[in-house]
Amino acid sequence: MAAQKPSAPAAPTKIEASPIFVQVLWQAPLTGGSPILGYNVYSGGALVATTASNVVQVILTSNITPGQTY
Repeated sequence: MAAQKPSAPAAPTKIEASPIFVQVLWQAPLTGGSPILGYNVYSGGALVATTASNVVQVILTSNITPGQTY
């Protein structure tokens, strides 16, 4: 039987943030029998990071505001 496409990861949780970066963690999804080779992280529709783990620190080009959803 062929492996199935992995499910989407859960919404990320903020670990740490400053005015220029945010570090997030998310629960790895069910794999469906296929290995997860990496994640693409988007902000505002733009690719901001690629990572092999479920933790990433992203440097933002504009200030982030506390309480704002990105």
